[in-house]
Amino acid sequence: MCFVYTGGMTAEYNYRDQLFDAIPALRDGHGVELHYFQHADHTFSRREMRSNLVQLLLHWLATNFPRSQEAVR
Repeated sequence: MCFVYTGGMTAEYNYRDQLFDAIPALRDGHGVELHYFQHADHTFSRREMRSNLVQLLLHWLATNFPRSQEAVR
């Protein structure tokens, strides 16, 4: 699973490891990736941040689901 957090909401406190802090048993598990975009808002409205997110997700998909990438081509 891939979790993406953003820091663009000033009223909220988000950080990369918040899931692991809430559920410590996941910390040692495989298949959980956490990512944090400090300067992105929760809708990724800026083109640069959106592009970074897409690149991250494409890499995650290719790494975890290699067959799905072949089907897209």
